[in-house]
Amino acid sequence: MIQEILEARRKKKKKKVIIVDDLNIDEESEEIEKILKDKLTKKIIEALRHHVGDEKSITKYEIFVKVFDESPENFDLYKRLFFWNEILKRLHVLRKHMKMFVINKGKLMFILKTKSEAEYFKKRIDNTIKALKTVKDKADEWVDKEGWKEFE
Repeated sequence: MIQEILEARRKKKKKKVIIVDDLNIDEESEEIEKILKDKLTKKIIEALRHHVGDEKSITKYEIFVKVFDESPENFDLYKRLFFWNEILKRLHVLRKHMKMFVINKGKLMFILKTKSEAEYFKKRIDNTIKALKTVKDKADEWVDKEGWKEFE
């Protein structure tokens, strides 16, 4: 699987691997079907299939090993992050299209099952939104105080 991804990336063959960022996905698009039928996506679904609910969570390490049949420790940091990002992109598409709703809880991941798990997820999202609002305010403050002038 890893060699296929690297080879497709090098040769820019999109038939073997579909990079989610390269797709323009809308609700009626055939592209979502390509993602769902993609070999990597199927391996991700299979790796998470029996991990429904917090009590049956799986580590990110275990997901990596199940999907790529190799330990992430066998790769340098760049490749490890590249491959993990491919998993995350597909999980995003699966969640967006309500095919599988996987959430991240620290080093663990699982398929959403209960209201309390959903509340945990929503609280994390709310905290992220608050942090982004703070950054927006700081951007305005930076411009108002002309913080950029010292870099001219």
